[in-house]
Amino acid sequence: MKGKGTTVTVGKIIGESLPVESIEEALKMFKDLKIGIPTLLEQRENALRVKVDDCFCKGLQHKKGHMVCDLEGAILAGAVSKVLDKKASSKEIKCNVNGDGYCEYEVLIPR
Repeated sequence: MKGKGTTVTVGKIIGESLPVESIEEALKMFKDLKIGIPTLLEQRENALRVKVDDCFCKGLQHKKGHMVCDLEGAILAGAVSKVLDKKASSKEIKCNVNGDGYCEYEVLIPR
């Protein structure tokens, strides 16, 4: 897994420890901590889509097919888990390293 399991576990713990009570507060905290500049693109009952500009990976060499921002996505999932009191997971669907103009995550929330 190339360390992905550890990164996801640590990221979720960080997200769950944030002093937030709403999705909006979680996104503001994400920006305040200089993790990136998030924009909520879509919110459904069972998922969120979040675009993140100025992510940690911005400026790294492009490698087509590589999604490398597991930590940032896991922090988002952890914060959403805390706010909604439900387990959440994240999937990176766009990444600066892949050549996309920003990183984007889908945070899945089971019903």
